Amino acid sequence: METLRLRWADLDFLGRSLIFKDTKNRDPLELPMVPTVERVLRRRLETRCSDVWVFPARNGDNHRADACGSAESRLKETLGFGFSHNDLRRSYLTYAERPPWVSIYTLKRLVNHRTGGDVTEGYLGSDPERLREAAQAIEGAFGGP
Repeated sequence: METLRLRWADLDFLGRSLIFKDTKNRDPLELPMVPTVERVLRRRLETRCSDVWVFPARNGDNHRADACGSAESRLKETLGFGFSHNDLRRSYLTYAERPPWVSIYTLKRLVNHRTGGDVTEGYLGSDPERLREAAQAIEGAFGGP
């Protein structure tokens, strides 16, 4: 849902980052824009039908309310099985934990999870550049650049 609420103003193509202001846990989140995501977003920018929303509703006045759509349906048909968004998150985290290992603190930051008061995490920086290397390694595990 956070991705569906992205505004064009939340994308920094020069700094290659995404800014999620209204997240599920209410913590704002700035993430690196990995090459595959950047290509998709630049393609959307070229063909945009809204000056505000990256993923506009059909009427263009608001953002999409859900991620179900023809692309997702085609993917499920091609794969021959269904999946949920939590399945995608689980796969992302599972691949990220494989060598070269990404620290649990970095993984939690990439998916915007809290640690429940872990003091050590409070000392770690979480700017997009610190997360970029890990995000690109995970992207590579899925066959990206």
